[in-house]
Amino acid sequence: CPTGIALSTPEGAIVFANPQFCAIYGYDWPELMGKNLRLLMAEPLGAEQEKEIIGALTSGESWRGQLTHRTKDGRTIRVRVILAAIRSPDGVVKHFLALHDDITEALAEQERRRRLESQLLQAQKLDALGTLAGGIAHDFNNILTGILGFSEIAREMAGGNFELQDGLKEITKAGLRAKDLVARILTFTRQSNAQLQPADLAQVVAEAVKLLRASTPATIEVSADLQPGVIRADPTQIQQVVINLGTNAVHAIGDRPGRVDITLRAVKVDEALAAELRELAPGDWMRLTVTDNGRGMDTATINRMFEPFFTTKRPGEGTGLGLAIVRAILNSHHGAVRVRSTPGTGTTFELYFPKSTETPLPDGGTSEAPGGGDREILVVDDEVSVGKFVSVYLKKLGYRPEVHTDPREALASFEKAPARFGAVVTDLTMPRMTGAELLERIRAHGRVVPAVIISGYSEDLMRLRSETVSHCAILQKPFTGEDLGRALDHVIRKA
Repeated sequence: CPTGIALSTPEGAIVFANPQFCAIYGYDWPELMGKNLRLLMAEPLGAEQEKEIIGALTSGESWRGQLTHRTKDGRTIRVRVILAAIRSPDGVVKHFLALHDDITEALAEQERRRRLESQLLQAQKLDALGTLAGGIAHDFNNILTGILGFSEIAREMAGGNFELQDGLKEITKAGLRAKDLVARILTFTRQSNAQLQPADLAQVVAEAVKLLRASTPATIEVSADLQPGVIRADPTQIQQVVINLGTNAVHAIGDRPGRVDITLRAVKVDEALAAELRELAPGDWMRLTVTDNGRGMDTATINRMFEPFFTTKRPGEGTGLGLAIVRAILNSHHGAVRVRSTPGTGTTFELYFPKSTETPLPDGGTSEAPGGGDREILVVDDEVSVGKFVSVYLKKLGYRPEVHTDPREALASFEKAPARFGAVVTDLTMPRMTGAELLERIRAHGRVVPAVIISGYSEDLMRLRSETVSHCAILQKPFTGEDLGRALDHVIRKA
């Protein structure tokens, strides 16, 4: 756009201004005539900057820089300025020439681009980390399946040896902690897909509140006021959100007495709130609020709190993943978050989840896996320990497993006698042939053989679900023997 041009006396009184100069500041020319250029400034020059400008002009040079000015209506704008002295033939300064360009929007756009580039860089880092984490998780879940599986079998074999039972319980507890850690990393890196199903959010949150109360000091009161409401949710992930926010609140309160209030309400989101939080649309939502009276956060902390690995806790007290995981889970549930905090007063997190009109699914219960009825089962897994665990547990249930680590050998065995096997248990990700491909080639013989497909990589499982494989149960590693037994019985009964 055109440049604003003004001339002033050596004392700074404006004697000329072109239309663009007037437009920048919102004045008519008669209003500017005779005004001092300094009156347009929103803040006084610093001593160093003033010295720099005077030095340039007295030495016969021009000065270039950016200044903060104020318009007639009170707006603060950023202006790129060029100042030069106009001299008479004998070198006396007659006027100052001022060239002004309003660069407020350009700077704002530059900042927006900088933020977008920063977000893109962060997303690329997370994608790379997610790819790495996914590969590690696949191998690690194979290992955990063997550890947890044989620990389960060993506990049954230990009988009345309570000392051995206690040792095996500790192994199981450590394995479950490792399983939880893998799940948290995959959630943070967005490699873990939420398995959404209709659920009463009040019941899900209530379970998390019980766990939170059990680990909270007696000096801190945890209250819950939960209005029922159905959303599509992964209950485990929602409980993780509540526990992460509750744990942060407890740390913010510290050793002094305090309280954490957890409320759940059905709310109507209006146009104003939807404009404030772009993830929201007007309509019916459930709002989960977690409020504490802890030390609160300043603006700088609020702006960074969802960054991975950012933490205000002392070394050893936290990894900085807690709120990053909350944000990732919220994104996977198509939700939104608003945070309000004042240093010394406390913090409030408002989490919004889209309300659902569906009916919550009934609890599946924890019934024991039924017997196998002497059926032969084709077991295929390239991880030897997983194959051994599956074989041992299926024998315990009364099945007769045949185990292969190479899917090509398993297919050759099946093709020798297609009617021999009552079902297939196969890993999904294997070299030379995937479990899905193996199952497709087995079923190409004309019989829909029931199958359980297992994997340590949740993204593979979600892709498989989208392909709607029939007469097939999908099991994610690490799993227990009871999980396997129930899944296998389910597909056999449905066949």
